[in-house]
Amino acid sequence: MKNRRLAIIFAIVLVDMLSFSIVLPLLPYLAESIGATATQIGLLTAMYPLA
Repeated sequence: MKNRRLAIIFAIVLVDMLSFSIVLPLLPYLAESIGATATQIGLLTAMYPLA
């Protein structure tokens, strides 16, 4: 039972880390395309993991 719980937690963390590795590198380009300044892009990049 304990191993199953650990496997579920591991799967959730894995999906979470994959989302960071897919979205985070693209975030500055998406923000730049809508006219964001460098400061706004930096704040957006910093706030994404916090959210």
